[in-house]
Amino acid sequence: MVVFEAGISASSINWILTQPQVAAFATTCSYDRAGLGWSELPTGDYDSERMVADLAALLDRLQLPEPYVMVGHSYGGLLVHLFAERYPAKVGALVLIDPALACYWAHPDADRARAKRRGARLALWCARLASFGLIRLATSPLIVRRLILPFIAGHKESVEGAVYRLDIELRKLPLEVVPVIRSHWCRPKSFRAMVAHLPRWSRASPLSKTGK
Repeated sequence: MVVFEAGISASSINWILTQPQVAAFATTCSYDRAGLGWSELPTGDYDSERMVADLAALLDRLQLPEPYVMVGHSYGGLLVHLFAERYPAKVGALVLIDPALACYWAHPDADRARAKRRGARLALWCARLASFGLIRLATSPLIVRRLILPFIAGHKESVEGAVYRLDIELRKLPLEVVPVIRSHWCRPKSFRAMVAHLPRWSRASPLSKTGK
């Protein structure tokens, strides 16, 4: 059984090219963390422990066969690693794709801490704009790049770099799924989920101490 865990702002859509190839020879499962993709926002505190517990509950509810091969990309790599620590009997192997380091989340240096706070503020502003439909209106990359995001962030060059990186990521996916991704990010809940994700990583996790 192969379980796919996407990165911090990603959903199950990000596995649309990989999952069918793996499904040719194994049972597979991908899902959306709370607030992302088609999932509803979480209630209460939402840190790494809660994310891993939610995944365990989902797999138990689906009664999928164990052990699992856990595939995690970036932030998802942190989560599947933590899942293996919490539920070692359920995991047969880990596949980590460009994983983030837990020590950077639990104990960030000054620059990373500022970046996380800035990202959370930006996501909060975007959630407010999305609630008024302004994100949906701003579908033109030119408008996003030159007007809306610089107004929110106040750092035009860094925002243009972020827009460029997002555009590159979208180009990796089939064109037919791009409108779906954009529709997800026109809803306030996606940005509110980012606000919940960015500041939080459980300091109790052994990962946060080893950085591995």
